[in-house]
Amino acid sequence: MVLRKCRECGHDVSTEAKTCPNCGAPPVRKTSTLAIVILVLLIVFVGLPLLGHICSSIKQKQKRSSRLPGDINGNVKQESINTETLLKDAMSYLSGISEIEWYEIYKNNVYIGFKTLPSDWRIIINGAALRGNETIDSGVHVWAINANKFSKGWRPGDGSYYGEVTARYGKIR
Repeated sequence: MVLRKCRECGHDVSTEAKTCPNCGAPPVRKTSTLAIVILVLLIVFVGLPLLGHICSSIKQKQKRSSRLPGDINGNVKQESINTETLLKDAMSYLSGISEIEWYEIYKNNVYIGFKTLPSDWRIIINGAALRGNETIDSGVHVWAINANKFSKGWRPGDGSYYGEVTARYGKIR
Protein backbone atom coordinates (compact mmCIF):
# COMPACT_ATOMS: atom_id res chain seq x y z
CA MET A 1 0.00 0.00 0.00
CA VAL A 2 1.35 3.43 -1.05
CA LEU A 3 0.28 6.65 0.60
CA ARG A 4 -0.29 9.87 -1.32
CA LYS A 5 -1.38 13.32 -0.23
CA CYS A 6 -5.07 14.16 -0.75
CA ARG A 7 -5.46 16.89 -3.35
CA GLU A 8 -8.15 18.59 -1.27
CA CYS A 9 -7.08 18.45 2.35
CA GLY A 10 -3.44 17.29 2.18
CA HIS A 11 -3.82 14.26 4.49
CA ASP A 12 -2.20 10.92 3.64
CA VAL A 13 -4.50 8.57 1.72
CA SER A 14 -3.91 5.03 0.49
CA THR A 15 -3.81 4.59 -3.28
CA GLU A 16 -6.30 1.79 -2.83
CA ALA A 17 -8.87 3.98 -1.01
CA LYS A 18 -11.95 5.07 -2.95
CA THR A 19 -12.17 8.41 -1.09
CA CYS A 20 -10.13 10.40 1.41
CA PRO A 21 -11.14 9.31 4.93
CA ASN A 22 -10.70 12.91 6.15
CA CYS A 23 -12.64 14.97 3.53
CA GLY A 24 -14.25 12.40 1.21
CA ALA A 25 -12.54 13.68 -1.98
CA PRO A 26 -11.88 11.02 -4.66
CA PRO A 27 -8.21 10.22 -5.29
CA VAL A 28 -6.36 11.42 -8.39
CA ARG A 29 -6.51 8.63 -10.95
CA LYS A 30 -3.82 7.93 -13.48
CA THR A 31 -4.84 8.19 -17.12
CA SER A 32 -5.45 4.78 -18.58
CA THR A 33 -3.50 3.51 -21.57
CA LEU A 34 -6.74 3.22 -23.54
CA ALA A 35 -7.50 6.90 -23.00
CA ILE A 36 -4.01 7.86 -24.21
CA VAL A 37 -4.38 5.68 -27.33
CA ILE A 38 -7.78 7.24 -28.11
CA LEU A 39 -6.33 10.74 -27.66
CA VAL A 40 -3.41 9.99 -30.01
CA LEU A 41 -5.78 8.54 -32.63
CA LEU A 42 -7.99 11.63 -32.42
CA ILE A 43 -4.98 13.88 -32.93
CA VAL A 44 -3.74 11.83 -35.90
CA PHE A 45 -7.06 11.32 -37.68
CA VAL A 46 -8.88 14.56 -36.77
CA GLY A 47 -6.34 17.13 -35.61
CA LEU A 48 -3.73 16.74 -38.34
CA PRO A 49 -6.19 16.86 -41.28
CA LEU A 50 -7.86 19.90 -39.69
CA LEU A 51 -4.47 21.58 -39.32
CA GLY A 52 -3.71 20.79 -42.98
CA HIS A 53 -7.01 22.36 -44.05
CA ILE A 54 -6.28 25.49 -42.04
CA CYS A 55 -2.78 25.76 -43.54
CA SER A 56 -4.12 25.39 -47.09
CA SER A 57 -6.73 28.10 -46.39
CA ILE A 58 -3.97 30.43 -45.22
CA LYS A 59 -1.94 29.67 -48.36
CA GLN A 60 -4.96 30.45 -50.56
CA LYS A 61 -5.46 33.79 -48.79
CA GLN A 62 -1.77 34.59 -49.25
CA LYS A 63 -2.06 33.65 -52.92
CA ARG A 64 -5.04 35.99 -53.31
CA SER A 65 -3.22 38.85 -51.58
CA SER A 66 -0.19 38.34 -53.82
CA ARG A 67 -2.40 39.34 -56.75
CA LEU A 68 -2.44 42.94 -55.58
CA PRO A 69 -0.63 45.11 -58.10
CA GLY A 70 2.85 46.36 -57.33
CA ASP A 71 5.53 44.99 -55.08
CA ILE A 72 7.27 46.85 -52.26
CA ASN A 73 9.42 48.66 -54.82
CA GLY A 74 6.36 49.83 -56.77
CA ASN A 75 6.98 47.50 -59.72
CA VAL A 76 3.72 46.39 -61.31
CA LYS A 77 3.34 42.65 -61.21
CA GLN A 78 2.46 40.77 -64.36
CA GLU A 79 -0.49 39.27 -62.47
CA SER A 80 -2.16 42.69 -62.12
CA ILE A 81 -2.01 43.20 -65.88
CA ASN A 82 -3.58 39.79 -66.35
CA THR A 83 -6.21 40.62 -63.72
CA GLU A 84 -7.25 43.76 -65.57
CA THR A 85 -7.32 41.87 -68.87
CA LEU A 86 -9.49 39.16 -67.36
CA LEU A 87 -11.83 41.76 -65.86
CA LYS A 88 -12.09 43.62 -69.18
CA ASP A 89 -13.12 40.41 -70.90
CA ALA A 90 -15.62 39.56 -68.15
CA MET A 91 -17.16 43.06 -68.22
CA SER A 92 -17.53 43.28 -72.01
CA TYR A 93 -21.23 42.44 -71.64
CA LEU A 94 -21.75 45.89 -70.07
CA SER A 95 -21.40 47.43 -73.55
CA GLY A 96 -24.77 45.89 -74.42
CA ILE A 97 -26.66 47.72 -71.67
CA SER A 98 -28.18 50.85 -73.24
CA GLU A 99 -28.15 52.97 -70.05
CA ILE A 100 -24.37 52.57 -69.68
CA GLU A 101 -22.38 55.33 -71.40
CA TRP A 102 -18.97 53.89 -70.50
CA TYR A 103 -17.23 51.55 -68.12
CA GLU A 104 -13.61 51.41 -67.05
CA ILE A 105 -11.47 48.85 -65.23
CA TYR A 106 -8.57 49.89 -63.01
CA LYS A 107 -6.86 47.14 -61.02
CA ASN A 108 -9.76 45.29 -59.34
CA ASN A 109 -12.20 48.25 -59.57
CA VAL A 110 -14.93 48.64 -62.16
CA TYR A 111 -16.31 52.13 -62.77
CA ILE A 112 -19.66 52.23 -64.60
CA GLY A 113 -20.90 55.55 -66.03
CA PHE A 114 -24.69 55.52 -66.41
CA LYS A 115 -26.32 57.93 -68.95
CA THR A 116 -29.59 57.60 -67.11
CA LEU A 117 -29.97 55.69 -63.91
CA PRO A 118 -32.14 52.63 -64.57
CA SER A 119 -34.34 51.22 -61.82
CA ASP A 120 -32.27 48.04 -61.78
CA TRP A 121 -28.86 49.77 -61.45
CA ARG A 122 -28.12 47.97 -58.18
CA ILE A 123 -28.72 44.62 -59.86
CA ILE A 124 -26.34 45.65 -62.65
CA ILE A 125 -23.50 46.63 -60.31
CA ASN A 126 -24.06 43.59 -58.05
CA GLY A 127 -23.92 41.33 -61.10
CA ALA A 128 -20.74 43.00 -62.35
CA ALA A 129 -19.09 42.62 -58.94
CA LEU A 130 -20.02 38.95 -58.64
CA ARG A 131 -18.97 38.20 -62.22
CA GLY A 132 -15.64 39.97 -61.69
CA ASN A 133 -15.02 38.18 -58.40
CA GLU A 134 -15.73 34.84 -60.03
CA THR A 135 -13.41 35.67 -62.94
CA ILE A 136 -10.33 36.76 -61.01
CA ASP A 137 -11.00 34.92 -57.72
CA SER A 138 -10.38 38.12 -55.79
CA GLY A 139 -12.40 41.00 -54.41
CA VAL A 140 -13.94 43.29 -57.03
CA HIS A 141 -15.32 46.74 -56.26
CA VAL A 142 -17.89 48.32 -58.60
CA TRP A 143 -18.85 52.01 -58.61
CA ALA A 144 -21.98 53.47 -60.25
CA ILE A 145 -21.30 56.98 -61.57
CA ASN A 146 -23.29 59.69 -63.34
CA ALA A 147 -21.75 59.66 -66.85
CA ASN A 148 -23.28 63.06 -67.66
CA LYS A 149 -21.41 64.65 -64.75
CA PHE A 150 -18.13 62.67 -64.85
CA SER A 151 -16.06 61.09 -67.59
CA LYS A 152 -13.68 58.14 -67.65
CA GLY A 153 -10.85 58.47 -65.20
CA TRP A 154 -13.21 59.11 -62.26
CA ARG A 155 -11.81 57.81 -58.97
CA PRO A 156 -13.26 57.75 -55.44
CA GLY A 157 -12.89 61.22 -54.03
CA ASP A 158 -13.55 62.95 -57.38
CA GLY A 159 -17.19 63.58 -56.56
CA SER A 160 -20.51 62.00 -55.80
CA TYR A 161 -21.62 58.65 -57.16
CA TYR A 162 -24.83 56.65 -57.12
CA GLY A 163 -23.51 53.70 -55.16
CA GLU A 164 -20.87 51.05 -54.80
CA VAL A 165 -20.62 47.36 -54.03
CA THR A 166 -17.88 44.83 -53.33
CA ALA A 167 -17.95 41.11 -54.10
CA ARG A 168 -15.48 38.91 -52.28
CA TYR A 169 -15.49 35.13 -52.04
CA GLY A 170 -18.69 35.02 -54.10
CA LYS A 171 -20.65 37.28 -51.71
CA ILE A 172 -21.81 40.88 -51.99
CA ARG A 173 -20.71 43.24 -49.21
